[in-house]
Amino acid sequence: MLLPLLPSPPPPYLPAMHVARLSSRAVVRVSGPDARAFLHGLLTQDVESLAPGALRFGALLTPQGRMLFDLFLWGEAKGVVLDVAADRRAALMQRLGLYRLRAQVEIAADDRPVLAAWPEAPAGFRGTYPRNLADKDPDSWAIWPLFFQDPYRAVRADEWPGMPANPAMDEGRPSGRNPFGTDQAGVDVLAKMVHGTTIALLVGFVSM
Repeated sequence: MLLPLLPSPPPPYLPAMHVARLSSRAVVRVSGPDARAFLHGLLTQDVESLAPGALRFGALLTPQGRMLFDLFLWGEAKGVVLDVAADRRAALMQRLGLYRLRAQVEIAADDRPVLAAWPEAPAGFRGTYPRNLADKDPDSWAIWPLFFQDPYRAVRADEWPGMPANPAMDEGRPSGRNPFGTDQAGVDVLAKMVHGTTIALLVGFVSM
């Protein structure tokens, strides 16, 4: 799970989770009266409705549609935190500064760490899921046990103890279990994205 900020004091579920610092990620904080409206006009995401504590994925594009930066947005009461690749933070801040003009915003580097946290795998998945996935896709890598989804099929009811089946068709909207939603067949979109690329993505969501 992706933690743009580590809450203090930590919530009660963190002691039972594995936590690792993502040194490849860095944080930019955009604050001020116009922060949400400013970012809303620049990013491929609805920033104006971003509630404090909510996490969304977005990108900054050129006028021609070429992607310059992909990033996560974390809502705060007085601004928005942007989680971006560490080696791209300075360039992102410079680009945002070019667009600021008269907007009442402050763009600042935030040196708080980005952390990934994940729980232990459910007992039913701990043995069979990795083996099944290795048989299907031996050249790929699984985000198990960070994220219990199969990129090839929909997860069935009670495949995780006590958990429902993946939604499908028009019910497959983004949720805590399926951050990017599911396709028409109920296959998790995030799992498909991860297994369709050679770039290792540590992606997840957590609510404070």
